[in-house]
Amino acid sequence: MSTASDARFWDRISRKYAQDAIADQAGYERTLARTRERLPPDSRVLELGCGTGSTALRLADAYGSNGLVTPDPQRATGYALQAAKAGNPTAQKELGDRFASGDGVPQDPDEARRWYEAALASDPALVVEIARTFLAANGPVGSPERGIEILRTAADAGNAAAAAELANAYSKGSAVAPDPAEAMRWYRRAADLGDAHARLVLGHLYLAGDGVPRDKARAIELYREAAEAGVAQAMTALGDLYAIGDGVPQDPDAAARWYAAAAEPASTNRAVPDDRRP
Repeated sequence: MSTASDARFWDRISRKYAQDAIADQAGYERTLARTRERLPPDSRVLELGCGTGSTALRLADAYGSNGLVTPDPQRATGYALQAAKAGNPTAQKELGDRFASGDGVPQDPDEARRWYEAALASDPALVVEIARTFLAANGPVGSPERGIEILRTAADAGNAAAAAELANAYSKGSAVAPDPAEAMRWYRRAADLGDAHARLVLGHLYLAGDGVPRDKARAIELYREAAEAGVAQAMTALGDLYAIGDGVPQDPDAAARWYAAAAEPASTNRAVPDDRRP
């Protein structure tokens, strides 16, 4: 290919390339960690072969506060801008954060909002994190109405984390007036979409009869679903129920197994006791 045709080719596929998932994220993180360990304080890094600049962005925080090299917020911002212009949503959010705080650039709430909105359009996984930035009424880009709108739009589209965050907002009265019924509606929606922590909260509500008729059987079912997804608090709740025989036969051994499972290192792959066996 000629240089001109190369440029046209990359221009056509750059946005999709920027959004493609890394095949081995864990291996990529290990490589980044090893690279950072080898950066002496006076390092200058030349990155070759990166289509989006996203690796440069991930290394840019070495110029911030982790002590590997001399802090250089302007250089870190430059790396972030390089990746953001290539369509990398993590970089776009990073720029939003920097313009919001004035880190490496003059503080500019409008520019921060622009980059946050670009990141939202690129990656739905950033919805909750960015919505929280807007929900902070006293923050530099505070706009609770926009934060709720972001969450509601994503939740209506099937984003479980957004539905759970919206439920939390209605439950706690943050950015909106407290509304237990609306909170329950969104917790149920989040649980139906697979959010494990929403199932934990619903379990608590059904066990206590808080906003819903008390239903221990439903609470235990929700705790099990959350526990099977790796939520340690749900395992502990099941251990408590077996320890005192509340809604289940009292069974100290089953309680001990649930407590032991909850104490294991966090992992969705942890061994989960099966106390429904004959």
